[in-house]
Amino acid sequence: MIIALTQREVDIRGWQYDCTSQAWYQFLQRHTMRLIPNRTGDSKKWHLKGVDCLLLTGGDASPNRNRVEEFAVNYFLDQGLPIIGVCHGAFFLNHYLGGRNGDIEGHMDTRHKITMEGHEHYVNSYHTLSLDRLSNELDATAWDKQGHPEAFKHRYQEVWGVLWHPERMDQPVLPTDLQELLDA
Repeated sequence: MIIALTQREVDIRGWQYDCTSQAWYQFLQRHTMRLIPNRTGDSKKWHLKGVDCLLLTGGDASPNRNRVEEFAVNYFLDQGLPIIGVCHGAFFLNHYLGGRNGDIEGHMDTRHKITMEGHEHYVNSYHTLSLDRLSNELDATAWDKQGHPEAFKHRYQEVWGVLWHPERMDQPVLPTDLQELLDA
């Protein structure tokens, strides 16, 4: 499967760089990765045909990244192609689809327990946001011990979001249907 990945944008001494965690190479080793640049001027010229899935990675938001991700999400939703949001990507999808994100404490640089598909799992956590109100198009599929949503799935399309980073786990935790997509 060809998976397009969005990237974090960083500024180093006034120069803009796109960054991708090296962990994605191992996590997606069975797939072909296509990195999407944070170039908004020519975003409509991206050649996304032939891409099977969009993965919105973690990291910080930036104006360029937000515009690029908005364009890519529109394209993939219109094509009916799968979208996966990880951490930042999940928060982006929730907001984009009409949900509201809020602040949360105790979820930065830690591990905590979630309940998903009737089982408890420990996942990593690197965020300061919560899914305060899920979009009407999304259903929660995992919760932390306080009852905050930690993962979701779109009601009508193949769109998932997880707040943890499976690419940083020795034994990645994912919803069964998302794992099946990545195993196909």
